[in-house]
Amino acid sequence: SEKEGGERRKLTQNIMFLLSDWGLSPKDICAVLDIPGVKARHIDRFHRGDVFPDLPDVNQRIERLIGIAEGLRLAYPHNYRMGKHWLTQRNRRCGNRPPLELIVTDGVNGLVNVRAQIDCTFAWSEIDSAFK
Repeated sequence: SEKEGGERRKLTQNIMFLLSDWGLSPKDICAVLDIPGVKARHIDRFHRGDVFPDLPDVNQRIERLIGIAEGLRLAYPHNYRMGKHWLTQRNRRCGNRPPLELIVTDGVNGLVNVRAQIDCTFAWSEIDSAFK
């Protein structure tokens, strides 16, 4: 429907703004989103109004990114730049790598790892499901 298309377009724009704000290049954004058939040179089309495809893997990555962004907002409510700073600093819980590096290079596992570091509710739900 038109409403769903508008919501998907807004979601696409917000995710593209977020990833650009974090300082990711088109190549990095392409790696993070892993949209089938989309190369780094095509990423700009999402800035111009194209919408992300509604695919389970893409949606999972988007959901993880939203969780990371929300976790950073909650961890640093008075200074959003601290969230960006946290993403770029080496972190012993991320293998002494910057969280942003994990997001770009480790695929879904990197997204899960970083989200677990910044969003304790996410980590608890992952731990809880492992014991069921």
